[in-house]
Amino acid sequence: MKYELKKMLGIKQFKYLIFISFIIPFVITLYFIHNYEGYVINNNKVECIEGYKALKNSIKIERNQEGYIDTKKIKNILEFMKINDDKEDSVSIDEAKFPGYHPILYGAYISKIHDNGGIEKAKADKFYYEVEERSKETYDTKSTSLVEGYFAKIKKPFYKSVTSTWILSFKNMYVSTIVVMIFAIFLNSMMFSIEKEMDMEFLYKNSEKNKLKKMKKNKFIISISIVSIVFFVAVFASILPLIATKFVGYNSSVQVLPIMIKSLYSWNVGEALFVYVAICYTNVLIIMGITQCIDYILKNKFATILIMVSALFIIYQIKKYFLTNITENWMIFIPFISMDFLRYMIMIPKDIMAIPLIVIVNIIILIILISIYFYIDVVKYKRR
Repeated sequence: MKYELKKMLGIKQFKYLIFISFIIPFVITLYFIHNYEGYVINNNKVECIEGYKALKNSIKIERNQEGYIDTKKIKNILEFMKINDDKEDSVSIDEAKFPGYHPILYGAYISKIHDNGGIEKAKADKFYYEVEERSKETYDTKSTSLVEGYFAKIKKPFYKSVTSTWILSFKNMYVSTIVVMIFAIFLNSMMFSIEKEMDMEFLYKNSEKNKLKKMKKNKFIISISIVSIVFFVAVFASILPLIATKFVGYNSSVQVLPIMIKSLYSWNVGEALFVYVAICYTNVLIIMGITQCIDYILKNKFATILIMVSALFIIYQIKKYFLTNITENWMIFIPFISMDFLRYMIMIPKDIMAIPLIVIVNIIILIILISIYFYIDVVKYKRR
């Protein structure tokens, strides 16, 4: 194993690849923080502020307002929203006074808002009734009793603390995972093609079965170790806003995140992020495994990269154009598509038999890939 690692570390492009993969997740986090937008009210005028200043301001207000979303709190917010409802910048004003509440209340009272009476028809004591009604409208009418059953299990009233940093970390995690996937593709495209480039391909052709199996095993262990380190560095970079605020807001209900008001999962945002990290990690390992299998068969770096990048592009297009309410029940298990956190969090838990099943399916796919990876040589030696 030391020989394989030393050989990889001897390649300049390999070193550069690792260095870049460590830096990019931090750049992504800084980018999202830099582009974060918030609102403040000065001299009765709402102003847009950006960057760390805006994030800090949102955190401060959210901490002062943290607590259960009960009738009293909803009534105060609705009254404020109704006063400013006819203004052009009403959304900005709402966000300046009550960060994060605009999508929550509009998501609950959306059918009332589109009526002629607008937000005026919204009643504070009907908030959770309206949320349940919106859930029933979203999902198949045949599943009404099912929705009622899941909604009854959700902890109510919802709890909201600081969510701005958690939303930021979810975004960071998604983009950073894609970066790690690309890194895994480039790394594993060199695992076997390197010998061919160095005119050492005879190592594969003339090695005994056990030696070849050991060589492949060493390469796989090195690959999974490096990819795992890079991934968890990306996780660390993604949750830097949470670390800086000591993970405040982890116990907020998942329903208080944007467009998540109709989610039927009785989780807090901390639990949701933990599961999401597990889904992203297993997706990265699958991409790593597929790339290494292809590179072993082709032993051509550029062909391997082309195939993998094309495959991810095709899957993205499938997700973009064919992932619908009808197809999502099975398509959500396709690697890369299963990273679509918001999509499956607003599905009925029964449809995907609970989100942790995605992690289990990913692990099974990875085991199958590993089996194929080592079985290739069994076929090779049987033909001799």
